[in-house]
Amino acid sequence: MSKSTKIILIILLVLAGIYALQQITSHTSTTESRKLFASIDTSKVDSILINQENVISLARTAVGWKISRPVDYPADAGAVNLLLSKFNSSIKGIVVAEHLSDTTAYGLGGKAVTLSLAGKSGKIIEMLVGNATPDFSGCYVQVKGYPQVFEIPENLRSAILRTVNEWRSKQIFSFSFSDIKAGNFSIGDTLYQFVRIDTTWQLNKRKVSNEVVEGIFTELIGLSAIDFVDSLTGIDHKPSIEYSIALNNNANVSGEIFRTSTNTCLSSSASRTTFVISPSFIDSFKNELIKASQEEQD
Repeated sequence: MSKSTKIILIILLVLAGIYALQQITSHTSTTESRKLFASIDTSKVDSILINQENVISLARTAVGWKISRPVDYPADAGAVNLLLSKFNSSIKGIVVAEHLSDTTAYGLGGKAVTLSLAGKSGKIIEMLVGNATPDFSGCYVQVKGYPQVFEIPENLRSAILRTVNEWRSKQIFSFSFSDIKAGNFSIGDTLYQFVRIDTTWQLNKRKVSNEVVEGIFTELIGLSAIDFVDSLTGIDHKPSIEYSIALNNNANVSGEIFRTSTNTCLSSSASRTTFVISPSFIDSFKNELIKASQEEQD
């Protein structure tokens, strides 16, 4: 080997060593705590886009948050507020890597969750949310457009990784007992007909205590959905209870409460969706109607 060749090899080895040292330095945690972004005024956030396996879009409306994609449905205000609360103050994190060409180890590769918050003036922040930390108390994130991978103490994944149904509002009825002027409940051939006359209530044309009536209607309209069924096609069901409620504004809400082979469900004329409700509701509600009818006969 010639002298010049040896010199070239030595130079190449030195350069390779310098490059390797730079890579190790850039990929090693700096343990430096930094702000990921400035504090965000979450009241100015009008839309939230979450891109995981499917895209979920949330939009602020005059009456609250709603899901705009993949379904058009009111959103669970508690779930949205929980997510936004994570951004009420500046998030600080430890830089664990910079200028990584492959961030798969942190869950920030091709399957990373993308979270985007936007307002009327445009995009406020867009970030990748990766794996949870080993103790699950935090997670790894990367703000779009910046090379740093952060470890943050907040586990954003718990606030983001929800199915579409988990983002949906669990509220079934949007009115209160004071809005009701009449209601009918049919169980087979038996009809329970409630009518409000001035400040008193009648059941099947006989007076019954306001407290009993309020308890019955509140049990129904206070229900929360456990899950949702968007189509009953191919699902055998027979109504256990049919209901019709007349409101003071002359609106009428009607539907059925029934069991399928797996769930107890409620349908409502005010919604295209069928709600999965507590399996104990039908028997409990029937018992309350029977008690009320016995009271009005005393």
